[in-house]
Amino acid sequence: MTKIQDGNSTSIQAAPIIQTITAAADYHATFTEMAGTDTGKNSVSIISFDAKLTDVDNTNIQSAQISLSNHPDGNKEALLILGNLPQGITASAYDYTTGTLILRGSASLASYQLALQAIRYNNASDTPTTTDRFINITISDGINSSVKEVSIISVAATNDAAVITGTSTSAIAPLRSM
Repeated sequence: MTKIQDGNSTSIQAAPIIQTITAAADYHATFTEMAGTDTGKNSVSIISFDAKLTDVDNTNIQSAQISLSNHPDGNKEALLILGNLPQGITASAYDYTTGTLILRGSASLASYQLALQAIRYNNASDTPTTTDRFINITISDGINSSVKEVSIISVAATNDAAVITGTSTSAIAPLRSM
């Protein structure tokens, strides 16, 4: 909460809240490595479909910061946006060195809720590290920021099929029986 004094009056501003309607306090999903070439189709949501944003004294959110706190596979990991963001919200490019994606723009709580639901975790590594990833989400109404919510993404590796590469330019003589 923040006190704002305006000459003769004082108002208290409450921080926005990310509420999850499910029984678990934190969201947990599993990302499974795609065999072969990664297309992003196996990316997973970073927030529950039933998560709800609330702010008792503001109807708009100004920004959201989404950070992948551990990213052992470096630039193979990303937070990406599936589809289009709601009107009024723009996204920074994902910074793989810091693991951060920032949403900006004054928009309704419902619009930011949709924007957060459009963000996905993806890992294009052929041999991803299988430790859990922690995604920190904070929203701000321009005065106060919410308490950090944490989403957990488990990473499951798959055994890619063996591939024969290279070509032969020499002719192979047939085997003759003796």
